[in-house]
Amino acid sequence: MKQKIYIRADGNLAIGLGHIMRSIALAHMLSSEFELVFVCKFIPAAINSEISKARFNLILIEKEEDFFFLINAANIVILDGYYFDINYQENVKSRCGKLIFIDDLHEMEFVADLIINHAPGVSQSDYRAKEGTQYALGLDYVLLRPAFIEQARKKREISRIRSVMVCFGGGDYKNLTLSTVKAILPYEQFQEIVVITGPSYDQVESLKSIVSKDSRIRYYHSINEDEMLVLMLRSELVIVPSSGILFEALAAGCIVISGTYAENQRIIFERFLKSKVFENARNFSDNDIVKAVNSVLSNPVNPKKLIDGESGKRILRKFIELTVNLRDANKDDCELLFSWVNDPEVRMNAINTNPIEWDGHLDWFNKILSGGTSKIFILERNGIPAGQVRFDMNDNQYIIDYSVDKGFRGQGLGKLILQRGIDRIGKVRFKAVVKTENVGSVAIFESLNFLKIGNYVDNYIEYKVFQLDN
Repeated sequence: MKQKIYIRADGNLAIGLGHIMRSIALAHMLSSEFELVFVCKFIPAAINSEISKARFNLILIEKEEDFFFLINAANIVILDGYYFDINYQENVKSRCGKLIFIDDLHEMEFVADLIINHAPGVSQSDYRAKEGTQYALGLDYVLLRPAFIEQARKKREISRIRSVMVCFGGGDYKNLTLSTVKAILPYEQFQEIVVITGPSYDQVESLKSIVSKDSRIRYYHSINEDEMLVLMLRSELVIVPSSGILFEALAAGCIVISGTYAENQRIIFERFLKSKVFENARNFSDNDIVKAVNSVLSNPVNPKKLIDGESGKRILRKFIELTVNLRDANKDDCELLFSWVNDPEVRMNAINTNPIEWDGHLDWFNKILSGGTSKIFILERNGIPAGQVRFDMNDNQYIIDYSVDKGFRGQGLGKLILQRGIDRIGKVRFKAVVKTENVGSVAIFESLNFLKIGNYVDNYIEYKVFQLDN
């Protein structure tokens, strides 16, 4: 049974849709390992449908007490909103197992176990948070919906600009869509002008007359992520604000004109501006848009590729880390360790591939518990044993042995159990001997900065020897 995560976020014309949309993106990243439940006061029908289509649950509430009543110590809670102040966080934290906060302003105090902020250039020093808080900061943790994550892994080259897209997100309360379209209509270079408005946009009538007067305009309202990506790939140039849609445009490899019209866009705008990944339209005045378009058309440059499409994997690992703990092995673990050591895959990767007999295992285990030179730790996920790591002292260094239960493989726990175990042991020298063909373990030790100090062949099998001076 998957652990339940409650996501508390809202969206409407006044609030905007940025919080709820990036929360949906995060939910997709976590869905393989967790059960996702959205809790909302305000949500447009179109977004409600998107949540339902993704098979996430949705609970509508009238007051915050309704949300507090739902959560308990077995749950993880994600908050995304500007009105979840320190008092609100402490209330939630006292009820749930782990608290995560999606942030973009770093203005308030936090008591979260994990803070996610995908703005470029943000650092831990920007935050006032409790000791031990974990962070997922910068573009390595960008919150993108699945179609854009996939597209970010692909290369795109643009040689000339013939199509432009205009989209100001879910609401556009200033109706910058209309003024921007009017500003770019005189450019005959644009053979197609794609105009997109979001589900909270309430000024559709203002666009109809201008759409009907120019055959180049293709107008779309309240589209899904796949349709959005198709239209971005059809458009060489996009004009978007410095909100969530800017990240999508960069992931799609578009040439971008961007600016800001709301205070909560300011930080992302300024940080991306330093990276020179878009042409600056400032506050989207007609004059600034014309200047930006002229600059892009005179020298179209493909943007730097800052998004690698791997953020979902990184974020999932962060969440899994929140659900695990490392404890000392005890007398009740003898049979568990015996079953693990005789797992076929464990034996195949061991230096001695012969099955381990129970009597020998029992004698060995009792000696370790009686205070020998070896230390064994058990990794648990949500209270369930998931793997073991053992450190055997030999010649003033610890020899490492580890394994992960077959039901927990593929979750990145191998690296995690080694990290936690090494931290528990402290500042000593570590050594590991790994079969060269065991490429997974080789990659893990290399990623933990172990140095390969040698290799040898025994009985036609090649081994690599790694060492870490911690």
